[in-house]
Amino acid sequence: MTDKNNPSPVLHIITVLAFVARIAGGSSIALLGPQTGASAATPGLPTSPCQLEGVTRPARCGMLSVQENPERPGSRRLAIRFAVISASSSGNKHLDPLVVLTGGPGEKAIESASVYVGWLAPLLSDRDLLLVDQRGTGQSAPLDCHLFSSADPAASVRDFFPPVAVARCARELEKTADLTRYISPYFAGDL
Repeated sequence: MTDKNNPSPVLHIITVLAFVARIAGGSSIALLGPQTGASAATPGLPTSPCQLEGVTRPARCGMLSVQENPERPGSRRLAIRFAVISASSSGNKHLDPLVVLTGGPGEKAIESASVYVGWLAPLLSDRDLLLVDQRGTGQSAPLDCHLFSSADPAASVRDFFPPVAVARCARELEKTADLTRYISPYFAGDL
């Protein structure tokens, strides 16, 4: 049995496919198999050309607006930023892109575009690469904390998550953000 706070892995896969379909302009059915073609029939989310640091391939960037708390209509809205890096070949291109979902939490996917393009280069000849900054990271309503002291780097290494600094940061962030909504089920829901 699955509850809404702990969705099944199948639900995660379906939501990722739905997000990819919205961005790529395709349908989730087209993404389930090895489809190829120049473009999909239905329009996707609006994107515009963008330059990603260290990436020479053409890229398009866009934003999806989501509610911070989808269970509470009218909750604050978050801008979820994404980048699509084009495949190197335009002929016989697969419609389903490679999708990088960063871990952490707290990793910035778009800022690391050049790393992913390097690692995945052999796979990017006929597939686009989709990078999403999950809520609270990178360009998607970032929740930044300053936990470490540049004056005492050794202390920062010894105490990676200093309890006093973490508590102080949480109090500050809670003034504007519902921190209970920055976890994997909500990230999957954004997709």
